[in-house]
Amino acid sequence: RARVDHPVAGLVPGQFVRVQLAGSASDSLLVPEKAIATDQGQRFVLVVGSGGEVAYRPVQLGALHGDQRVVLSGVSAGEQVIVSGLMKVRPGMKVSTQPGTAGPQAQAADASKT
Repeated sequence: RARVDHPVAGLVPGQFVRVQLAGSASDSLLVPEKAIATDQGQRFVLVVGSGGEVAYRPVQLGALHGDQRVVLSGVSAGEQVIVSGLMKVRPGMKVSTQPGTAGPQAQAADASKT
């Protein structure tokens, strides 16, 4: 139930509507949608850890904002997420990274084997 102080064109008293409240992505951790993969129903990302080693991280996902997805858990701010070359790398492999085109809240990496 809601009360609208300023009448909106097309909205009449007693009318039923569906409303979706959108949260702000400004305080959220975002990763590119193409960096997210699925393994038997589990969503995951591959990150580059210390020493250039690839690590598997299961993630809990939130809303989609453009081509970025909110990550609720599984990845910390500042970690490098592999965005391209996902089919070429496996957890435990050593890779070298190249800067990606990620936004200010995430770092993306293009992986290539070393």
